[in-house]
Amino acid sequence: GDDASVSRALRLETDEIWDDSLKEAARTGTHVKDVFPRLAIARKLHLMVAAEAGYDLDETQAAAFTEYYGFGFMLKKGLASRASIVLALNVVLETANIESH
Repeated sequence: GDDASVSRALRLETDEIWDDSLKEAARTGTHVKDVFPRLAIARKLHLMVAAEAGYDLDETQAAAFTEYYGFGFMLKKGLASRASIVLALNVVLETANIESH
């Protein structure tokens, strides 16, 4: 989210990843909803979110968090926007993707 409870650093990192995702999607002809999750995980945005929420994950916990969580979108009319980004369990994201088709 973009409310006062989210640090400036997290918002800026999210914006940078979003911008890079848009550029890559345009360059490769893919959709940003397919690019952003991959870039966000590669840049450890999910671990930044966990730290911001107060979780001090050790290496094993961070690995498990990386394995089981991912980024997706709460799509409205099939459109992905920066404001629609969600961090959720992969099983939830996969189920939502299956149900939306």
